[in-house]
Amino acid sequence: MKNIRFFRKPLAVMFVLSFTKLAIACGNPADNLNTAPAELTSTLVDTKLEVKFDFQKHYLIGAEWITLKALRRTDSAFIDAKGMDIVSVMLLKANKKLTLQYKYDGSKIRIALGKKLALNELYRLHIKYVAKPDELKLPQQRRISETKGLYFINTRGEEKNTPVEIWTQGEPEASSIWFPTIDRPDQKTTAQISITVPARYTTLSNGALISKVAAPGNMRTDTWKMSKPHSPYLFMMAVGEFDVYREKDTKPEISYYMEKKYSPYARSLFSKTPEMIAYYSKVLGVPFPWNKYSQVVVRNYTSGAMENTTATLIGEFAQKTSAEIKDEGYDDRESTIAHELFHQWFGDLVTCKDWNNVTVNESLATWAESLWAEHKYGRECGEAELFKDSKIYLGGDNVTKKALVRTSYKNSQEVFDEVSYQKGACVLAMLRNYLTDKIFFKGLNIYLLKHAYNSASALDLQRAFEQASAQKLDWFFNQWYNRPGHPVLDITYKWDQAAKKQKVILKQTQEGEAFKFPLHVDVYLNKQRKRFNLWMNSKADSLEFNLAAEPELVNVDGDRVLLADLNDHKTLKQYIAQYNEGIKLADRADAIDKLSAMQDSTGAKELMLSALTDRNAELRAMVIMKLDLTKTLLKPEAEVALRNVILHDNTPFVKAGAIRKISSLKDKANYAVFVKALNSNSYAIKGAALLALADLDPARAIKLAKPLEADNKGELTMAIVRTYFSYGNEEQLEFVTKVFDESSLDTRFDIAKGCTILLSRVNNSSLVFSNIDKIKLLAIEFKKFGVDKYAIKWLDELIRKKQIMADSEKGLVKEQLIAQINFINKSIDEVRSAKADN
Repeated sequence: MKNIRFFRKPLAVMFVLSFTKLAIACGNPADNLNTAPAELTSTLVDTKLEVKFDFQKHYLIGAEWITLKALRRTDSAFIDAKGMDIVSVMLLKANKKLTLQYKYDGSKIRIALGKKLALNELYRLHIKYVAKPDELKLPQQRRISETKGLYFINTRGEEKNTPVEIWTQGEPEASSIWFPTIDRPDQKTTAQISITVPARYTTLSNGALISKVAAPGNMRTDTWKMSKPHSPYLFMMAVGEFDVYREKDTKPEISYYMEKKYSPYARSLFSKTPEMIAYYSKVLGVPFPWNKYSQVVVRNYTSGAMENTTATLIGEFAQKTSAEIKDEGYDDRESTIAHELFHQWFGDLVTCKDWNNVTVNESLATWAESLWAEHKYGRECGEAELFKDSKIYLGGDNVTKKALVRTSYKNSQEVFDEVSYQKGACVLAMLRNYLTDKIFFKGLNIYLLKHAYNSASALDLQRAFEQASAQKLDWFFNQWYNRPGHPVLDITYKWDQAAKKQKVILKQTQEGEAFKFPLHVDVYLNKQRKRFNLWMNSKADSLEFNLAAEPELVNVDGDRVLLADLNDHKTLKQYIAQYNEGIKLADRADAIDKLSAMQDSTGAKELMLSALTDRNAELRAMVIMKLDLTKTLLKPEAEVALRNVILHDNTPFVKAGAIRKISSLKDKANYAVFVKALNSNSYAIKGAALLALADLDPARAIKLAKPLEADNKGELTMAIVRTYFSYGNEEQLEFVTKVFDESSLDTRFDIAKGCTILLSRVNNSSLVFSNIDKIKLLAIEFKKFGVDKYAIKWLDELIRKKQIMADSEKGLVKEQLIAQINFINKSIDEVRSAKADN
């Protein structure tokens, strides 16, 4: 899974970690600590499902044939099944059906088998059930918006502009909400799923589509067969009116499932998939392990994307037009495609034995984002991904208290965090750097081949790398996988002119024992770099280098792979040298960050302006964000430089950033630059330009926005909406309402706040009432996430504004305003009294 919290990570904001997704107030997870999975009495062998749906009630009506193997002599079976109606349980034996007694507590079925089974004895159960995911009461999770396994999207036809879809999300333990199973990652089972739906819908599931059979009532049953074993949390279904694009002449079969209006862009959106499969297969030495690979885009998905075996499910952020694709950075979509695909090996072919060891799934898939970027776009692009990963991890909450191999947690969802994803990716990068590529990829190959179609742990990964390298790696795995935290490294420098010695003093200031690691120290003298390969073994070390003269730069961790908080006491001059001479992208990024605090000095100013033409687009965007135009020394030259970026830079998100930065000056001399930018074919650039013009000339911006409504997506759409929020009236309300109706939850949340501002300038009561209704329904529907608290605050402010207006009016206008106030108050009462749907 690529979590929505983590799947976008622009370099320009990594130093401030400004995540702006909807801040939802989730409930606390269960208080029980999970330290180890319960001991099993049986294990899965095969699962056969027949399912159909009640679109109105949001029910799945299911029949299951499940084959199990006894792991000891036992007379009972324990099957996970959350929130279901269990209709019947039978034992199938010699063409006979024996009704079994069972106890069901709403979470697990305990089945009395009627006799003692022998060790390794196979037995088959038949279970009829009704899954009711919307009626299930579970604690909310921290990382994804809901955990209910099976999702019905607009199947009652109540939402305008929303397609009808049904899809599943099993990780970590939600598959047992839609079919009875042993819901653990260490379980592996072959499978067959028969899905009966209205004939107009397309289905997708794991494995091969082996039959499509017409059924009475204009229905159809599609049967999907998974002949190789995989884990229950990787089972999936998707139902909808999808268009399907199939790549030609590929092995495995590759296909993309999209909404019809986006299907013309399917090839562009997923075109790198065949090349990714070929590259990962080659570098791992293990061919793609399944018969097919599909990617399906769905509405209202709970997270970023999910690596179901042979069929990845992706949120609607991946559905874009050609113009939107041009505005993208690597992390807007492509990194997610790379991440989920790599899971088909690490997570699907070999699965973590338990959630304590989720690092062998998620750390590797996150690291693979940098691997693909490096392969496709060059070394620095891969470095940029790892640099961003390190900043996300180091800026995370309580990360120093959590190890990669988690020994305890309150809820399995908690392990899907910055430690398992970003820290793990950086740790793998360190190991790769230490072992060399040849040995590192040999270790991955050994791990995959040894544990194929089975489960494994971080210890198994360690053993594979030890076999590949012929050396013990306890020192590495004990401190980076089993110990929480990371080094906090203080670095100071002293040049002894008389002795011609450069001293470097290193101190690890974190609590606890020292971390042990190899350290590459690069010394730059007369534009020449000399590397010293050392080890840091204690909390404090002092290095000395005999040199002919004082070096321009001493660069500790020359390969920029050490995961550490660095307190590096370089001078301004040394940071300038680091930017100009350092061999890694992180050298330049770190120098920009440090020099941005010194923009009053000539050297820092000149470096910042020079970096606006850095060869890496994300670094250019970072410089723009950090420019301080309030600095008298910087402002005149920076303004000219930013205009040049707007006119000549080839990357849309860089140009858009320059427009946003220069617009903060509110200088009418830039008016013509912004108007010209409105002619761009980039939505991002147009959006930034429109907002800049709105700051200078609101009335003109409103007029310019109107023709942009005909073709708007992404950042331009929100720029139009925000312009209308700030300066529009009821003429612009129709567009705002349309965008609200067609948007995802996050966007509707953002629009709802601005809409209340716009409604303060709208006199038409019917328009006020209809839009307040939309906000009220949003607040009630997502009350479980705390949306009601925000909505009530916005509506209270709207009442205050309407009351001020009413106090200054008379007659009919005053009556209309009072009616609006009363309606808003009533809506607030309804939001407060509504029950949160858990």
